[in-house]
Amino acid sequence: MIKITISNPAGLSILKHIYSKFPHADFEYTCDFSANKNIQESDIKNVLEKASNITRFGRIGIVCETHEEEIQINNYISKKNTSNKNIFIAKALPLLKPLIEENWEKKPETKSIIRKYLLPLKSNNIDTLILFSPYFDILEKEFQKKMGKNCVIISASEIQAENIMKNTAEILCNNNKQFFVNTDLYTSEKFKHIAQKFFCEGISEKSIQVI
Repeated sequence: MIKITISNPAGLSILKHIYSKFPHADFEYTCDFSANKNIQESDIKNVLEKASNITRFGRIGIVCETHEEEIQINNYISKKNTSNKNIFIAKALPLLKPLIEENWEKKPETKSIIRKYLLPLKSNNIDTLILFSPYFDILEKEFQKKMGKNCVIISASEIQAENIMKNTAEILCNNNKQFFVNTDLYTSEKFKHIAQKFFCEGISEKSIQVI
């Protein structure tokens, strides 16, 4: 049993990346809504380092959920990135999370909003884009389409998952695929709906047990 505690349901994106490496493991996923929701500096550091190793022209964009996160990321960049030649541009996309939660990710209105959000980044010739919100992973193909094939898209969730796996001393695997979820905010049906968005065909509704 692999136990993961994250502060919101979007952490399922992190779980998805771990699950892809251990498809026969049982997972207990806990949404701890009392946890600190501020971005951890270590998470910013890890994704910026990854992007710095991938970028071709040193022009990196970071998209996040809220303006508070945008400020936090920019503050980190201004403090820690004084000697780096790369250019980092952070931008909040606050409308996307509620649209995804309302099942609007495929609506033309959402695609239009993404296009308008990304115009400043495209005008700055961003060649590497970091999706800092796990929710944005659901729209990764749309981000890629809007930014163009020459822009590399990086999922912060995937990087977080890699770090979790590195720090895990022992993983117990078996032949079952059950997900035990602790949550007191989302209803069972809503949580299952969100889970299926992240896992697509990798998880069925019957395999999720909300406890």
